[in-house]
Amino acid sequence: MHSQALVLRWSRIPAVFLALSGLVAAQGISAAPVGAAELRSGLVTDVASDTSPAVPGGQCYPGVPDPSACRRVLDLLHVGNWIYVAGIISSVSDRTSRVTVSGFHNIFRYNAVTHVVDKTWKPQFYKSLTAYTDAPITGLAASPDGSTLYVAGKFNNVAPTTGAAGVQRKGVAAVSTANGSILPFNAKVCSGGGGCVVNDVQLVKGTLWLGGLFTHVNGTAINGLAFVDPISGKPGATQLPISGVVTTTTGTKVAKIAINNQASQAVIIGNFATVGSGTHKEVAVLNISAGGTASVDSWNAPTNLNASESKCSKKDTWARDVDWDPSGTYFDIAASGGGGLDAYPGLCDSLSRFKSDGNPNTPYPLVVNATGFDSEFTVCDTGEYAYIGGHFKSQNHAVRINGVKKTLSGRGHETHYGMAALSMTASDPNYGFSVKAWNNTSVTGRGAGWASCLGLSGSGSSGGGVYIGGDATNVNGDASIQRLAYFPAP
Repeated sequence: MHSQALVLRWSRIPAVFLALSGLVAAQGISAAPVGAAELRSGLVTDVASDTSPAVPGGQCYPGVPDPSACRRVLDLLHVGNWIYVAGIISSVSDRTSRVTVSGFHNIFRYNAVTHVVDKTWKPQFYKSLTAYTDAPITGLAASPDGSTLYVAGKFNNVAPTTGAAGVQRKGVAAVSTANGSILPFNAKVCSGGGGCVVNDVQLVKGTLWLGGLFTHVNGTAINGLAFVDPISGKPGATQLPISGVVTTTTGTKVAKIAINNQASQAVIIGNFATVGSGTHKEVAVLNISAGGTASVDSWNAPTNLNASESKCSKKDTWARDVDWDPSGTYFDIAASGGGGLDAYPGLCDSLSRFKSDGNPNTPYPLVVNATGFDSEFTVCDTGEYAYIGGHFKSQNHAVRINGVKKTLSGRGHETHYGMAALSMTASDPNYGFSVKAWNNTSVTGRGAGWASCLGLSGSGSSGGGVYIGGDATNVNGDASIQRLAYFPAP
């Protein structure tokens, strides 16, 4: 879900760029990628825009009548005037003109201010041109000048537009934001053996980070995390090895990479047991070097949490998404895992906030809010609030602050289908609890789960607010919203 100095979620870019982003968007001027890291007061509305695009199709949970119809938004990125939307996508409904546009293959873009869909920019990412679900796009990043889009996923081929001849690019590719043309960048993921899946991509201080399920890059043995040249795709001399697994249902992998605004630290999550030479199970904090590579920070997931080894399901990793707050001091993990009403100290099916202070002995997260059985898949942290999406029905089944269970009168179980906002202001009496009035409904759809999140600074008139993507339809009773919901800022 985004790279430093160009990424788009609340916590990816220095605040000095944010005012510029709102100005640029409002004036409709092309610009370098700008993103959201503003520590801004006030909630975004929970009334979703009725002009942002919709993605038609079927839902993605097991047992649906037609699995091939599954359509889902899995990543979002803001670059210049555009919102890029990626996942499993074949057609898009432009709700500004009430026209449905076909011919997309798992990615499209639309104007952040007018919400008009670009009907001509149609690069194709695929394994089979007749299938969509076998080649989802799961990660996006952009070059500092906004001219290059890096795309990560499960595809094997890329074409510049509908009907054009494709070229082989396994797991990651670079295309022009001007016309969708395929750029020379070629990391040759899995050349030499192993898997070909790249789950996430980030550009940090001139180095492109690839996180995924692979064992080779450009013929070099590199497992799960690679630092490569953003022009050629060749791996650099400095790499950070990861190894081992926590669950045996999948191989060693990095699922998500989050870079803080200051480009000083990163958090990686996935299925791994060792990073560098130390034990770091499923989560590791990295210190970013001047050249854009990284070393392992002393922070470690507290051993008494047993996050995926005892309390949570072992069928997959418990950590599903991670995001930094704007100050780069805290990071949040959205998790799944079937933990029950109060899985603590397991942290499954919960939102947990940690402080990255280099202390390996911190005995607990600062905040834990458990959903009660149902998964969370994405989080955007604005500093004041954490906006979360998933398959959950509710919040506040169990809330812990600094490891101590907390109760507030009238603030127990609350209905928040698929989306919620949590207070992250320590001085707020409701710290760690869901915002009661925000999406306090069972009307909003869940589907397999809302799975991606993007926060942009500025007012709603300039595209500011929170964007959440997934496979569900209907938000607060508006059934015209499908798989993509935009909640404008005041």
